[in-house]
Amino acid sequence: MMMRAAAHAAHIGLLCVFLPILLSASLPAGAAEPDERGLWELWQQHAQPPHDHKALLTACQAFNDKHPSDPLAVVSQTLAGWHMLQLGRQEDAAKVFVRFSKSRGSSLQDGGKTISLAWLTRMDRDRIKESLQFYYRRKMAYPAKLADLAAFPKLPESLVFAERDRWDSTWSYQLTGFRTIPNMLDQKYRLRSVRLGGGSDLAEALAVPCGGLVRIEPVRVSSSVTGMEVLELRHLPESEGAAEEAPARGKIMLKVGSRTDSVFLAYVGPHLVIVSDYHHWKVLPRPRAN
Repeated sequence: MMMRAAAHAAHIGLLCVFLPILLSASLPAGAAEPDERGLWELWQQHAQPPHDHKALLTACQAFNDKHPSDPLAVVSQTLAGWHMLQLGRQEDAAKVFVRFSKSRGSSLQDGGKTISLAWLTRMDRDRIKESLQFYYRRKMAYPAKLADLAAFPKLPESLVFAERDRWDSTWSYQLTGFRTIPNMLDQKYRLRSVRLGGGSDLAEALAVPCGGLVRIEPVRVSSSVTGMEVLELRHLPESEGAAEEAPARGKIMLKVGSRTDSVFLAYVGPHLVIVSDYHHWKVLPRPRAN
């Protein structure tokens, strides 16, 4: 059965794109049909400021309730976790991200796992910052090593922290105080996840719009010699003013489940493309056939 619906217009970043919404007719009997139209409409709300996180969380939960077995629900559910963080509901967000941090299987699940690990790591880092402040208030200095903090006998149980990030890597911690002033090196520190680097801070990461750093555009879909679809993407300039000044960047050719340093291709459907930059999702229209 095939039904045609009117095209939906949306402005995403620098682009005006139009998504024709059609219902697929070729799914096996009993298979869950991805609700691309529903996810697209949900994503439109995320892409358009101002962002009412409470209303957007409600919209995510409505999609999840309606489509509990939809393969696209990993996107809506982890988006719900992000909005929970924006609303200060860290415990609720952690429950969502912990669940998806253990998922395995499809490319969408792999993308959701990486995003979840990133946000959980940032929350873990905030706990360490609290522990470091507790230590500092008693010692008037930060510890030379995180091991010294973990072994601090006065550290309350509520401030016990994870000594490794969610990728099971040791934290990058170093004192960065005033080297030119005697006995002042221990007055400042730098704490990062090796995997997240400069994106380790929770508050700074939450200040970035969801998908705001995913600056790519799908160009075309082609078939490989094995019959698998290959998506060509191109980088977008950082700003409109930089459009002509920015040096040309090479095109990206990806199959579903493959990645570069900056983008992971999680899904290519009849009408949607879903990518992530390992921190956020971005939902885009599938390019029209030439």
